[in-house]
Amino acid sequence: MGEQKRLASLGRWRRLADYLSAAGGTLRENFLLSAPLHAHELTGSIPPWTTAPVLNALYPHLGRLALDSGRDVLLVQGLPDTGCAVPVNLWLDGTLGDLDGRYLRNGEGLRRLLRDFEWPEAFRPAAACPWHCTPEHAMFCARELARHAPGAVVACLVSGAHAQTCPDADEAGADAAWLANDLLDASHGRVLPIVHGDLDEGTLEAYGYRILRVEAGARFESRLFASLDDALAAFEPAGQATDWPLIHLVTPADQGLPPGLRDAVEPAAVERWLRSYHVEQLLHPDGEPRADVLQLAPSGPRRLGMRLLEAARTLRR
Repeated sequence: MGEQKRLASLGRWRRLADYLSAAGGTLRENFLLSAPLHAHELTGSIPPWTTAPVLNALYPHLGRLALDSGRDVLLVQGLPDTGCAVPVNLWLDGTLGDLDGRYLRNGEGLRRLLRDFEWPEAFRPAAACPWHCTPEHAMFCARELARHAPGAVVACLVSGAHAQTCPDADEAGADAAWLANDLLDASHGRVLPIVHGDLDEGTLEAYGYRILRVEAGARFESRLFASLDDALAAFEPAGQATDWPLIHLVTPADQGLPPGLRDAVEPAAVERWLRSYHVEQLLHPDGEPRADVLQLAPSGPRRLGMRLLEAARTLRR
């Protein structure tokens, strides 16, 4: 498959994940927009959206990296306000359906997925906890995973806008979190920090990082693709490096959400927003994802969702 077709496939996954993340929590029914939207089909609110498009963009690229490299790729998801993005991506890679047959990757599974965003106990984001949201805490978790995963790449997705230290941590403890790879030996995996938003590049360069900046725009997919390959190459051969890679994602907050829509959730405005994703190009009429959306996703235990489950089990030990 040529490079442009590969990039297009990654973009289609991202577009579909954005659509599903938007529809979940916004619509009560008519999830595939088979008819014009009416007020009774809306929940009256827009789900958390600030960083959902960031996770939706990164998830298929990490899957592609695992598929191309044959290495285990794990994700520590440290971004706040991702809303519906996590279960949407788990549904797309098939992990959610494997865990619960109500959410198979077909039309009925899709309808169940999106309906259940309304229920109080289904897919509700965990309560905000400032300590758990810090980049340092996420980096500590990523280092622990890398210790248990020889040869793996542990991507650690965090927000640069959040406080850079844990409330109870001293300065040395905060510094140690960012020195994750220097504290690992050649038999361990490697940590790849991926920071979204504001970033003190000078401080992180002083920690020994080489910043790979990826900005929103027409070439976003190709720049992210190349940056991940560049980062992987920096981890070869196994051993110590003089400059560890760090990817800095620069994208607007609430990317793709029309201004003012959150304040006035009207059927016509919501319909314009959702139809802009052209979901009919991404799903079959029965709700099953088209093959060209999924063709760069790994299968079986290398799926990012399955590796996330294994990561959670590791961190509980």
